[in-house]
Order: sequence, then C-alpha cells, then structure tokens
Amino acid sequence: MGTWELISSTEVYDPFTTTWTALASMPIAQADVYGFQTEVVDGKIYVFGVIPDETETRKSITEVYNPSTNTWTILTPMPTPRDGFQTEVIDGKIYAIGGYSGAFIGNPSRVDSLSSAEVYDPSTDTWTTLASMSATRCYHQTEVIDGKIYAICGFGPFGSDNRLLSTEVYDPSTNKWTTVVSMSKKRSHLHTEVIGKVIYAIGGANSTYLESYAVPTSATK
Repeated sequence: MGTWELISSTEVYDPFTTTWTALASMPIAQADVYGFQTEVVDGKIYVFGVIPDETETRKSITEVYNPSTNTWTILTPMPTPRDGFQTEVIDGKIYAIGGYSGAFIGNPSRVDSLSSAEVYDPSTDTWTTLASMSATRCYHQTEVIDGKIYAICGFGPFGSDNRLLSTEVYDPSTNKWTTVVSMSKKRSHLHTEVIGKVIYAIGGANSTYLESYAVPTSATK
C-alpha cells in the first residue's frame, strides 16, 4: 500500500444541525481500493471486505455497526475472500456477487476474477453458497428489480481486452442465473441506477456512453 493509511473511523452527519459526530471505529479498517461494500438491514450497517494486505492469501471480513449502541461487532466472514465485488439486499438477506481473488496491488497477474455468489443471513449470522454466474466478473455493477439481481459488465478473466458486454440475472427463488441481452459497449468501473423498471448504465472504463436496459415483462413476473 506504500504510504497509504487505511482509516477505521466512522462519523455521522445530521442534516438538520449540519454537524458531523465521531462514532466508534471499525475493528478492521477498510478502503475502497479493495472494493469493500456496505448494506443496511434492520437499522444496522453491515461491512464486507478483506483484511487489507498485499499477499496472495486474502482473508475476508464481515462487520456490523449498531447505531443504537454505537458499537461494532465482527461477524462470520464471507466464505470467499473477494475484492471488487457487489452486494445487494433482498428480503433481509445480503448477496455478495463476483469480484476477484488474489492480491491486485502491483501484480494483476496474481488475480483471478470470480463467478461465485454467496448470501448472508443477518438473523443467523450464516453464509450460503449460491449458483455461480456464467461469466467471471469484477468491478461490475448490480441492481435489483422485482426481487431479481442483475449483474452488468465488468472485468472477466484478467488479461488483454477482458472487459465484458454481458448482463445476467439471478432469481433467488430458483437459485439460477440467466443471460439476457448484452450491452453495445464493453465497460468496467461503471455506475448503474434504477428508475421504474429500467436500469441505466453510465460511464465506466473505455466509455462515456449512456445506455438503458428495460427489464422484459417476462423477467419481472
């Protein structure tokens, strides 16, 4: 990490008083260079990532912040250490999708992109392995429409011209991924948003192009 210093501090902003207040610090610091993720379930903030280091053996973490007690707790880590992944919440469960394994810093050849997905149940502090995507992908985006998760573009296997066009959708009720129509331009490091039942894909590496994907009627039932 060179001269970088990871920060474990947490603060809260009150828009009514326009003030920031320091809170309890995370047990294990995280930074977005490793692509950690956060989600809220039942008023608590869950943090998913890896223990920061540059070795090829990564260790994953799960931490939760409880605002009512101003405390952090370390929970069961993700079964698969992953960076550059995405998370989504459906029915109180948190899905971790794709990403990469290995140590990216300084040596991309040691990195493998992932097709795997796992789901975390906060009520039992347990992880379950799910069906894998048809493509390995990291630095992609995900969105939820009608209880299904759409995984969009990203990096495939590390190498030359490895950005993806593809989109696939996960149905929790069947534990299956289905490939849907691809985008017209390859891209990674993009952002997506949902308006109505349409997913907008904006920017990303190698493109400043804007596209929108309308979820087919058959896919929303």
